[in-house]
Amino acid sequence: MLESRQQNELLLYFRTIRKWLWLIVLIAVASGVVALLVTLTRPASYESTSKIIIGSAVLGNPQSVSQSDVAVWEQLTRTYAELFQTRPVLENTSLALNLNLDIEDLEEKIDVRPITGTQLIEVVVTDGNPERAQAINTQLFAEVLRLAPGSSLDEEQIAFIEGELAALAEDINTLRQEIDDIDAELRADIPSERRSELEASRFQKQSTLNTWQTSYTTFLEQISDPGAIEIVEAASVGKQVSRNVSLYTILAVLVGAMLSTGAVFLVEYIDDTIRNPDQINMQIRLNTLATIARIKGEDRREKLVSLSQPRSPIAEAFRILRSNILFAAPDEAPLRTVMLTSSGPSEGKSLTAANLAVVLAQAGYRVILVDADLRRPDLHHYFGVDNRAGLTSEFIKTRDSNNLGLQNTGVPGLVLMPSGPLPYNPVELIGSARMREVIENLKEIADFVILDSPPVYALADAPVLSTQVDAVIFVIEAGKTGFRHARRSLDQLQSVGANVLGVVLNRVKDQVATYAEYSTYPKRT
Repeated sequence: MLESRQQNELLLYFRTIRKWLWLIVLIAVASGVVALLVTLTRPASYESTSKIIIGSAVLGNPQSVSQSDVAVWEQLTRTYAELFQTRPVLENTSLALNLNLDIEDLEEKIDVRPITGTQLIEVVVTDGNPERAQAINTQLFAEVLRLAPGSSLDEEQIAFIEGELAALAEDINTLRQEIDDIDAELRADIPSERRSELEASRFQKQSTLNTWQTSYTTFLEQISDPGAIEIVEAASVGKQVSRNVSLYTILAVLVGAMLSTGAVFLVEYIDDTIRNPDQINMQIRLNTLATIARIKGEDRREKLVSLSQPRSPIAEAFRILRSNILFAAPDEAPLRTVMLTSSGPSEGKSLTAANLAVVLAQAGYRVILVDADLRRPDLHHYFGVDNRAGLTSEFIKTRDSNNLGLQNTGVPGLVLMPSGPLPYNPVELIGSARMREVIENLKEIADFVILDSPPVYALADAPVLSTQVDAVIFVIEAGKTGFRHARRSLDQLQSVGANVLGVVLNRVKDQVATYAEYSTYPKRT
């Protein structure tokens, strides 16, 4: 059962896509064409790239690098990346190059990318002019360099300190070697006087080493600038950015197809009208006894296609309905009284009842068609008979009176009982014991009694009458009857114990009304 439901859902999705495939393809192609035209007509753009390193002064002395230095560089890299896009930098760049651009427009041209795991920052400027892209990139670095914190020493002072550092480093290395030699001799077996002399000398040299190391650190801090910024790769002349015509076109087609498909399913979800047998099977859980195409024409008599067009596909659909009814019950307990109803008015239940009665009579059965719609009777129009006497007349006759309510239809084997004069209390008449007696009397002289009842929704007539017949056929107009409306009506019928045999899907489009009903016969019980 679950597998069958899943198959029905997949089939329903497939039908939906097939139904709207033209629109999905149209939107997808239109999206691709628009993307292609926009890409081809868009002005060419150029990218100028430069690379900047942070903390180059410290990197000149790798032995002094500590974990804290690395943390400082990472923080400085992020800080400088933000600095490139600050308002002062952008304003000064625009003024210097006389760009006549809003700050927001200039900011959109700049992409600053810290390179993960390094002290490098990549600056990319995109512009419609390659030389201007290069000029903006170069000027950005100049403005950031001007705002960046610098060292308080001049070049001569820095050169002097670097020379002192080199000499001091050489002296430190020599003194360390002398201390290592003393330590080696102290580990040997030497006289106590010599040991005392060496220990005194080592103490003095260690004190000197500590002093030199402190001086070295002091000199180094004076010239080391962890926030130093230096250009590694100068801004290049802008290179044209690839248009990626194929990529953008394909993406536009895919996005257009996905969005249109989503919109189609959204429309289908919002629109809960029933349009095909799969929806009936999946949502209402009833058999589709027949799908009937829309019967065209104005003449009521011509709409009896079982008479006027016996070889038409629509007449064949009514014969399929007849077969489904005949096979719906075992031979020992056939369905002899069948009521047709719908959830609302004007869904075609009366015409369906009339054509069903005709095809049953054509199969050799004695059929009585009863117009039990005591509110808006319609069957007498199809057969051109008088409605002055009919069903309601049976309620005022004596038991021994003749069946004056039955009228000839001109169809061999088929007689009609019109509604007769309309009463003021139709539901009381339909639910009375006399109504049951009338139905029983009709069964004695006919093989099938077909009753056309009022719609279910908002009226009690159909649920009351459904308890007096063997089976109920529920008529749904394709594209009009909503699922929730139909479900509420069926719940009303089933709540009184009605035997709902199945659904006739009426007025479907010609291409939907197929002979698939052969596979949906109700099972024998």
